[in-house]
Amino acid sequence: MRRLLTSLLLLSAAPVWALSGMSIEIGHADNARILRASSVWNLDQHRSSGAGWHLAPQIHVGVGAWNGTATNKKTVAEIFVAPSVRYRPNASSGQQPYIEAGLGAHLISESRLDDQRDLGANLLVSEHLAMGVVFGDRSQYDLSYRFQHMDNAGQRTANPGLNAHQVRLLYNY
Repeated sequence: MRRLLTSLLLLSAAPVWALSGMSIEIGHADNARILRASSVWNLDQHRSSGAGWHLAPQIHVGVGAWNGTATNKKTVAEIFVAPSVRYRPNASSGQQPYIEAGLGAHLISESRLDDQRDLGANLLVSEHLAMGVVFGDRSQYDLSYRFQHMDNAGQRTANPGLNAHQVRLLYNY
């Protein structure tokens, strides 16, 4: 886990990547607690809706740990990449609400969280919906709530999936 986090931090420091920010997430899912850290890239391709709002694509790349909460619980490490798109106002400062949707790919160290939950595979796909607000004099802070569903996309017959509720704090550079 330390090697993954160190690698992520080294990659995020490369100037060629034009890193936009870092985030931390905490959450709860079916039989698991989740903690994640990620690097964020805001892509500069904004598409205006003409009504003072625009679509803003992002990419999150990160690492996480899931702790099972039932008997014989395990700690599961993950690495993930999650592109998303935000619908937000055309503003560069002040409070700016947004909604966000995205897809992701998650590689987890073990498919079994505990005696009650086996996700069936180590590669999971996810989709999420979020709502949040960007604030600060330079729009440097971002606080959001996110609902995320992850499952193995039918790779195995055991595919119970996992629903997660998360709070994310992001700092934009």
